[in-house]
Amino acid sequence: MLHSIFCVVFWLVIGGLVAGKLLRKTNQGINYIKKIHQIPCSNCVYFTGDHRLKCTVNPVNALTEDAITKCQPC
Repeated sequence: MLHSIFCVVFWLVIGGLVAGKLLRKTNQGINYIKKIHQIPCSNCVYFTGDHRLKCTVNPVNALTEDAITKCQPC
């Protein structure tokens, strides 16, 4: 009897930990997607859309997280 109670409690704790980790990672992913959607490059006049030269003004920061703070949308 004690063994079965211990097993149930053990698996509930493990399940709770896994569910908590899954929720945390999902929340981190949603926050990352929201941050990526703030990148202003696609609205810029100088954005080429070409994978070789994404931006003629600031090609180093084009389509990166640095573009949120360092690039100014045109």
